[in-house]
Amino acid sequence: MRVKFNLNDDVVTFDGDPNEKLITLLRKIGKTSTKIGCEKGQCGFCNVLLDGKNVSSCRIPVGMLSEKNKITTWEGLLKSDNERYISEGFRKANIHLCAYCKSSKVLLAHELLERGFTPEELEDFTERFSCTCTEKSVFIRGIKFAYGFKKKAEMMQGKKNRDDERFFDEPRIFETKNVSKLLKSVGKTEGVQFIGGCTAIDYLPEKFVRMRDVTDLKRFNKWDSYFSIGPELTLSELEDLGKKLPPLMLQAIKTIANRTIRNMATLAGNIFSETNGTKHTLYAPLLALDTKLEFSTAKSEIRTETKSVPLSKIGDFDMEKWVFTSLKVPNEEWDVEIFKRIGPDNVITEESASYAFLVQAKGNNIAAIKIAFAGKVVFRSTEFENQLIGLKLPLSETAVAEKIAFAEKIFDYSCVTQKKEVSPFVKSQFLNLLRFSLERLA
Repeated sequence: MRVKFNLNDDVVTFDGDPNEKLITLLRKIGKTSTKIGCEKGQCGFCNVLLDGKNVSSCRIPVGMLSEKNKITTWEGLLKSDNERYISEGFRKANIHLCAYCKSSKVLLAHELLERGFTPEELEDFTERFSCTCTEKSVFIRGIKFAYGFKKKAEMMQGKKNRDDERFFDEPRIFETKNVSKLLKSVGKTEGVQFIGGCTAIDYLPEKFVRMRDVTDLKRFNKWDSYFSIGPELTLSELEDLGKKLPPLMLQAIKTIANRTIRNMATLAGNIFSETNGTKHTLYAPLLALDTKLEFSTAKSEIRTETKSVPLSKIGDFDMEKWVFTSLKVPNEEWDVEIFKRIGPDNVITEESASYAFLVQAKGNNIAAIKIAFAGKVVFRSTEFENQLIGLKLPLSETAVAEKIAFAEKIFDYSCVTQKKEVSPFVKSQFLNLLRFSLERLA
C-alpha cells in the first residue's frame, strides 16, 4: 500500500505494510528522537504531534495517514520559536531532561504553548509520562516559564493578548553561591524554602532558594576522625569520589536509580525526601554510620550559630531559619560492611527499604555493631546492638535465633511508636537480611 503524508514539512512516501506502526517507520528513516517505550501507548516516550496534537506513534498504523496529515517530531521543532521558548523555560526551571524523554516532553510543551492551557489541563497532560528524570512540579514550572516567555515576546511584537487569565505568576527565586549571604537573606525574608535536587515536592513554593547553585555547599573533605560532605553535592559527584567516600555510603549510592538521575539528585534531597512516607536509599547507611547534620543560622550581621544534629534526632529539630550546611560522617574502619536494598529497582514504593550492617571485631568478640533499616518504618536500636556487643565469635545458631526473635519484637514496637504499617514482605525481608548478616559472623 502506498501512503503519502507530511513529516516535518516534507512529503514522505511509504510503500509497504499498512499495519506497520508509525514509530517503526520514523526510526527507519532516521527520526531517532522518537523513542520506543512500552509500545502500549502509556509511557509517552514515542509521542509525536499529529496535526498539532500529541499522540503515541506506537498506536498509529502508517496506513491510516494521508497527505492531509502532518506529523511533527522533535527534529521538526529545532528552529521554531516555541523550541526556543521551551529551552529558555526549562533552563530557568533548572530542568535537565534525559535523552529518552526529552523529545516527547518538548513536543507536549509545544502543543500546550500553541493552544494555551488551564492549570487543570497542565496537571492532566504532565501525568502522561512514566519517566522520572524530572519532578512533575518542576516540569510544570518549566512549561509555565516557557509560556510566559512566549507571551512576553508576542506582547513586545504588538500582538494583543487574548489569554490574560492563563498567565501564571512566577515564583520568586533567590539565588546565591555564598553561604554567608544566604544565611543573612534567610533571616530577613519570611517564608523562604530550600529546594534541592531529588526533593520530593508537588509544587514549587512562592519563595524558594535553589540550593544546588550554592557552590559553598558542594565541598568534600576527609579528616582523621570524620568526613565533611557538602549536602548539595549530586549523587554522581559523590559516586565519582570513589574510595574517598565511606565504603557503605558508596555501595548505597551505586544502587540509586541510574546515572542520569544521580546527575540531578543531591545528597540533601535524598536524605529529606520521602515517597508516600518511604525513606530514600541513603537514610539507613547514614543512620548506621552515626551521621550528624550541621545547620547554621545568622544571629546578626557578623555572627552565625551552628548546631550539630544526629540524623537519628532530626525529627525533633525545628529547621526553620536554619540552613543545612554539612554532613559529618565518622571516619572509622569496619571488619564487616553490608548494604542491601529491597523493593523494585529505580523506583521507591511502599515495599522499598534500605538496610545497613556494620561490625568491628576485637579478638574473638564483637567490639561494635551498627544495624539500621529505613523504608516505611525506621529501625535503629542501641538496646539491640548492646545485646550483641561482647558476644563471642563465631555466633552459634542458637544465639542467632535468639537475637532474631528479639529484633522482631523491637521492629514491631518501632512500627507501633512510629504509627506505621508495613507489609509482611517488608518485615520478613528485614529479618532475613538480619539473619543473613549475623550468620556471616558464624
